Amino acid sequence: MELNIAFLSLGSNLGDRLNFLNRAIKNLNTKGKVIRSSQVYETAAWGFETEDNFYNICLEYHTFLTSIELLNFLQEIELTLGRIRTGQTGYTSRSIDIDIIFFNDSICETSELTIPHPHYSKRRFVLAPLNELVPKLIDPKMGKSVETLLNELKDDGFIKSLEMPVIC
Repeated sequence: MELNIAFLSLGSNLGDRLNFLNRAIKNLNTKGKVIRSSQVYETAAWGFETEDNFYNICLEYHTFLTSIELLNFLQEIELTLGRIRTGQTGYTSRSIDIDIIFFNDSICETSELTIPHPHYSKRRFVLAPLNELVPKLIDPKMGKSVETLLNELKDDGFIKSLEMPVIC
């Protein structure tokens, strides 16, 4: 079995947002180990309109799961924490959203999973917390560091560091 290193982005904009993030981390630790977390960032919704701001974090996560096993596990956690997938296109408010941003230094493009995450480099709510953890990490597809991608970002959406602890 090979130890895999994943970087995950978590967000919540419904209910007790910090509690949902902490509960997701607790669940993640049942099949791996959250090594470290960024600060919590409050951000405006991206891609849809709502008055409910998100709490977002990025995590470094070590696991023996494969990338597709990890995807299935993350979807189980989301379901456990009340995430409702309607099948409709577009973004909606949610109790929890967990995305795989990076998985080792792999590139994966299947109908089920794309790694690196296909939209992360356009989203300040992912890049800012990810930059806090691994600014020099190079995207294996784009060949640019997280720090460079953040500096080149055109997204000027609302984001504020809350300096709130999450449980690792």
